[in-house]
This record gives sequence, C-alpha cells and structure tokens, in this order.
Amino acid sequence: MSQTNIDTALLAFKYLAEGHKAGSFDDYINLLTDDYIFYAPAGAFRGKNVGKAKAIEFYNAITVAKADFLFSDPIRVTATGDTIVIEFTDEGTIMGIPYFNRIASSFDIKDGKVYGYREYFGDIDMDAMNKMQG
Repeated sequence: MSQTNIDTALLAFKYLAEGHKAGSFDDYINLLTDDYIFYAPAGAFRGKNVGKAKAIEFYNAITVAKADFLFSDPIRVTATGDTIVIEFTDEGTIMGIPYFNRIASSFDIKDGKVYGYREYFGDIDMDAMNKMQG
C-alpha cells in the first residue's frame, strides 16, 4: 500500500464528485489508463465495461441524464496494495428523480493512473432506479 496510490484514489474521487455536480468528467477521464475496466451496478452499463472509450460513453450518459449529485466527504478509506476503497454518500437528482445512496467505490491504481473501478450500492431506492431506466 502506498500513500501515492491513496492520494491518486482520493483525487479520482474528487474528480468524480465534481463531474457529478458540474457535468464534466474530463479531469477524471484524464486519470484513466487506456485499458481501464469498470463495473457498474445498474443501468445500461451494468456489469463489466472495458476501455477508456467505454468510460467516456458511460460518463456522457450520466451527463445526458442530468445527474446532479452531491458527494459527502469520504466516510472511510481502506487501502490494500493497489486497491483503495472509499465509502461515501451521495444525493441529489437524476432525470429529475430524487436520489440518495451510500456507496463503496473501489479504485485500482497503477503508476499514478486509475486502471480499475467498481461501485457497490448500499442504501438506494431501487424502485426509483427502475423508473429511471424506463
């Protein structure tokens, strides 16, 4: 475990938080490796997604859905090797529907870049999530 990896994960978390509030994920995208792999827990991107281009597609979809979330400060940060897990809450709206969730996000860090990301939902209204997905 390295402090540099923790710092990179916290920076990635900051950029994701800013993206969800402002609608631009460019700073986060710039931290990704080209072979970035992410797992989404719900929606059209549910499951494993591979590549920076797929991440751009995913974050563009979030922007189009008018997601407006406010992330809490990290509640807990846990690090093992190159994997850093950050627990937090976020709340706001997506497609005009109120949203609240407690999340654990796992960042895999290598050479100052994010090469993997997994998101685990905790407290979430799945009925609201299903309405958003049509």
